Amino acid sequence: MTRILLVFCLLSSRGAWADGGSIAFRVVNESELLLREVHVTPSTDGRWGEDLLQGVVLEPGQQRSLTAAGDCGLYDILIVAPGGTDLIAEEVEFCEGGDVIAVRPGGRIEKDPAGDR
Repeated sequence: MTRILLVFCLLSSRGAWADGGSIAFRVVNESELLLREVHVTPSTDGRWGEDLLQGVVLEPGQQRSLTAAGDCGLYDILIVAPGGTDLIAEEVEFCEGGDVIAVRPGGRIEKDPAGDR
């Protein structure tokens, strides 16, 4: 009976983790732009969530580690710069954590494989 209860508890906690997981990544500003906001949402959602920078501005050459709610999957990224400049990357795969999202010169958003920085 104890083994059955233990297995049930382990399976239950695993399901709870999948529903309330998070993705961790770093944004690196290699561009000439000031980055004012970062939004990440599942590609199937269609609504941008909260600003993950929470008022912090990333200047050229700066980086910041961020966390968003969610599990492994495809996400859309919106990065807002001054002057109404919206940078968007669609269907970026997040899963293991440690991914790097680089904003390159000209405002291109590219994902570097985890651990490359």
